[in-house]
Amino acid sequence: MRYKNLVSTVVAISISVFMGEANADEKVFSPPYCEFSVVFPNGYKPKEIISKTATGAAATGRAGSTGLSAECWPCEERVEIQAYARELASEMRRRGGIVDSVIIDRNNKIGEQIILTSRIKSGSDSYHIKIVSFRGTRTRLDLAIVDQEMASSAQINFRNSVKRNR
Repeated sequence: MRYKNLVSTVVAISISVFMGEANADEKVFSPPYCEFSVVFPNGYKPKEIISKTATGAAATGRAGSTGLSAECWPCEERVEIQAYARELASEMRRRGGIVDSVIIDRNNKIGEQIILTSRIKSGSDSYHIKIVSFRGTRTRLDLAIVDQEMASSAQINFRNSVKRNR
């Protein structure tokens, strides 16, 4: 299925630890076509992502917001949320992650939601990874939170700042 290419991109970006600089004035990530927005505490660095099947927008946190990222993708096909959650977990495992939990919330007021928590080792360091995916009618917003510690208040605020724009 075409969505597997997008899942692979989400997981690959999540596993990276982001160190990019960005314009400090840019804090709200909300591409024009995206149904969602999210606030980066210290700004973000934007980029375009091109997969085999779609073009999406991505943002990685700047200094002070490292380990935070967001991507917005068009929903080209309506994949059952459980199938997408299974593929997300499988891709994380293929990349060496240990999946701790996958939670599906079909009744979230923002949009259907998947929360995947996992761990991965890089050398002697261990990282916690949380992927939160919100699905609207036309687009999907994927957040990744990567840190050596469990979620900080800044990371929780990042996750909780998601809004449905349209």
